[in-house]
Amino acid sequence: ADDKSLKAVLSTNQNGITDVIELAAPYRALSQTPEVENPFADYYADVVAPGFVGRSNIPIQMFGSIKSILPITLIPAE
Repeated sequence: ADDKSLKAVLSTNQNGITDVIELAAPYRALSQTPEVENPFADYYADVVAPGFVGRSNIPIQMFGSIKSILPITLIPAE
């Protein structure tokens, strides 16, 4: 069963940047092993901000020892 539990709640600074967090992911070397079907960890992000249309279930694939950056653009609410 997939673990869909909440891992973190982050707030951005004045520039729209969050603190860096570490999430569990398989070892990087597994990506070089053909018998390993998914050598990454799946995470999902929900992004909300007052005055903007939120986005939900944004997929993120995390590989071990690799910094992942998730750029998000939100559309102003009408």
